[in-house]
Amino acid sequence: MTIDDLKSFMLVCRLHSFSTAAVELSMTQSALSKRLQAIQQEVGSEFISTENRRQILITESGKVFYRYAQRIVSSYDELEQELKAYRELKKRKSANWQRSSYVAIRFDKNHKHFRTKLPAN
Repeated sequence: MTIDDLKSFMLVCRLHSFSTAAVELSMTQSALSKRLQAIQQEVGSEFISTENRRQILITESGKVFYRYAQRIVSSYDELEQELKAYRELKKRKSANWQRSSYVAIRFDKNHKHFRTKLPAN
């Protein structure tokens, strides 16, 4: 089960429609249905009842699973944001270090040049 599987399940629940969710996910309704069947099989519980062809019904275990899926996806999104911020901070620190190294090297070269041009007191 992947984060994308959880997001797919959550979208079907929110939209109450396999076809609309499939279009939004850019996949076939059949592929989406198979994805959700695999989740249900993995967990061993039915989350969506399709007895009524006109409307899907979320089972009680599906509602419980939805709440946990929300938490997991939310935590995953927070993790992605924190890692992105860390990478950006690391990139900025690296750029600052490179700039400060460049300045130090330039200063050292200029300082040596300056010392050779002026006599010592």
